[in-house]
Amino acid sequence: MIMAFLICWSRIYIGTHYVTDVIGGAITGVLGAVVVRLAYRENSRLDNLVTRIL
Repeated sequence: MIMAFLICWSRIYIGTHYVTDVIGGAITGVLGAVVVRLAYRENSRLDNLVTRIL
């Protein structure tokens, strides 16, 4: 968590990204994690499919 904060702060500081870019990326990452967490359950059909593939 600290490393992510330092990287996003450095990107804003050196002018590579705007603050809104960093906030948008963080929101996208959190929403993606929530969707995966809600969709993926242990011992579900998806879990069994992925386990067989790997």
